[in-house]
Amino acid sequence: MTGGSGGGTGSDECTATLDHVLAGETAVTSDSNDEPGIGRMTVNSIMSFSVAPYSGRRVLVKWQNPNPTPGKPFGGVIVKCMAGRYPAWNEPDANLAAGYAGVGSNTAPGGWSQVFMDMPNLNTLYYFTCFGYATTSFGDIWSPVYDPATIKQATVATGGVQNITITGTQVYTIPDGFSTIDVFCVGGGGNGSEVSRNLSSTNPLHGGAGGGGGYTNTAKGVHVTPGQQIAATVGGACAATSFGNICSAGGGQSGIVVGASRVQGGNGGSGGGGDGDAWGYAYRNGGSGGQDGGNGRPGGGTGEYASQTLNPGTGQGRTTRAFGEAGNTLYSGGGGSGSGYWQSGSSSEGHYWTGYYGGVGGAGGGGNPATNGGAGTGGGGGGQNRPYGDQSYRPYCGPVGYGGSGVILLRLY
Repeated sequence: MTGGSGGGTGSDECTATLDHVLAGETAVTSDSNDEPGIGRMTVNSIMSFSVAPYSGRRVLVKWQNPNPTPGKPFGGVIVKCMAGRYPAWNEPDANLAAGYAGVGSNTAPGGWSQVFMDMPNLNTLYYFTCFGYATTSFGDIWSPVYDPATIKQATVATGGVQNITITGTQVYTIPDGFSTIDVFCVGGGGNGSEVSRNLSSTNPLHGGAGGGGGYTNTAKGVHVTPGQQIAATVGGACAATSFGNICSAGGGQSGIVVGASRVQGGNGGSGGGGDGDAWGYAYRNGGSGGQDGGNGRPGGGTGEYASQTLNPGTGQGRTTRAFGEAGNTLYSGGGGSGSGYWQSGSSSEGHYWTGYYGGVGGAGGGGNPATNGGAGTGGGGGGQNRPYGDQSYRPYCGPVGYGGSGVILLRLY
């Protein structure tokens, strides 16, 4: 500027305009007519702002970039987030639940840009404040300094615990927004056994035993990372189930026929029912399968040997409820055994009782015909049954019940 005894420069020699000078500051510029003028530079404002839930703790933040305007530069956005209230534009970082500063996915004027942000907690309402900034030769400047109306706000609630059921072998990918997992594995149920038969006459003596339910196992609070891939193997009948090296559970054992006089229920998560027979003109029902980790039961009835124990299967001795928690769904019921009959000293045939059904939780039954364990339950198959009312000497005893497939339950949080 001219003044005193020295020379100077007027507006005609300047190249900057008042749009190049921060609002509120003074300068002589090409458009100030040789007089100090007041700068007009502010930060451009984003045109729109929104936040939406994405997965678990992860949310999707979107904004629309401004169109170019003289005297209003734009570099990117600053996003601040808190629970309970909207953060101030100059809120200290120590108070924030999360924050972001940058250009996002798109820098085109007027274009939509976005970024994912991960929140600290599930099932929480979060408050977001967003505004623009620009980078200058002496540092960043922010739009709210010049115009509080440039601040944009939004709220979003994060998702809750995600429950996943895996019924078939696959590679499972941990979704975005989750960092911890609980796993519950159920092995495949054991098959029921055939009836035992007299070795000389092949007449059915003992009803077939029930298969044991698949074993169960739980792992809780395991740290995982989004995108992590884990091999999930779901066992069929008698086969083990596993979820990587995090959790595994063996398959239940099938009912066993030993010779012509011993039929044993399978061991497993819950034991299979013991065989049923009767001696001395008496009847015996098939034994019921165990449930909730308990042992199976022997067949019951009357007669000379009604009190004898007929080898039920052994259960794992702890609950088979999902994740080992009271009140959750029962899995791995043992299969029930079929009934049998033997009438000593006579070639005539009597009456024949059907077996009880297996334990709760998808087990097979010892009915006529025997039933399979439920798919995805780990239930044991029912044992073959000496048909009720069939007085033929060597009747067809129907199919054996097959064990139900296992399952994997996941809780992501």
